[in-house]
Amino acid sequence: SSCFGSILFGEINSRIPRPRNQWSARAAAAALAHMALVGVQHSLPELVENFAPGGCYGIEWEVSGNVLKHKAHYNPQWRVDGVAAKGLDGLYTKSSSTYEFPIGHGLVGRTLAKQKALFVKDLQVFNEESIKDSMQYGDGTEFLRVQLAKDFDIRSAIFIPLPSGVLEVGSSAVMTSMPQSFAPYVGESAAPCAAAPDVHEHIDAPMTSPPLFLQRLVEELSCAACYGIEWVPEGEVLKHRSHFDPQWREEGLRRQSLNGAYTTE
Repeated sequence: SSCFGSILFGEINSRIPRPRNQWSARAAAAALAHMALVGVQHSLPELVENFAPGGCYGIEWEVSGNVLKHKAHYNPQWRVDGVAAKGLDGLYTKSSSTYEFPIGHGLVGRTLAKQKALFVKDLQVFNEESIKDSMQYGDGTEFLRVQLAKDFDIRSAIFIPLPSGVLEVGSSAVMTSMPQSFAPYVGESAAPCAAAPDVHEHIDAPMTSPPLFLQRLVEELSCAACYGIEWVPEGEVLKHRSHFDPQWREEGLRRQSLNGAYTTE
């Protein structure tokens, strides 16, 4: 601490029951009208073997009501042998098979809703949009899958939309972009993953404007930050002076019917 007091900002990982999301008839019709070339002409093993370097798994997710559930998966034999040699319990695909994704939320759910392929550079890094979904809807699945990717050393992946599901293909290598040789498998539906924010960005807001300073800290310093509090000295103690909650965080609290916020308690 200093004569200016202290700045505190934080992030959360909660597991509050999420509201069920409705997939509109219009979106469903659009998806069914979109004949996914990859689903017709190419098998899951073929996709995995051509997602090079390091293609090591494939999962097919299918629509079941308002969510996407595991339908099938594939692991090349070298991957199965490698996981066994490391003494790991099970496979990434087996552990993932227990998860469900609301349509429109998470990497799998958003891929189906948008009907665009999504390339992710590193599954071990939190995706900003998925974090906001998790906090708004109280669902920690994306956090759990990040840890799962770390446990099984899964890195880059691509999510490919089908009329009634999603194909997920991953690699043990980090790729800066989708391999050019893989482009024919996704056709015109390919869309690059948004770049992650630079967490080392310099912040030069003056201390005379703490609310703006807090806002920049929360919104720019960390993609997972959800609040900021400024504490100032008063006598021999530090007391609250100001705080900031992003708009998406306030909306998430309202949707979860929570009374107040962490910053106001």
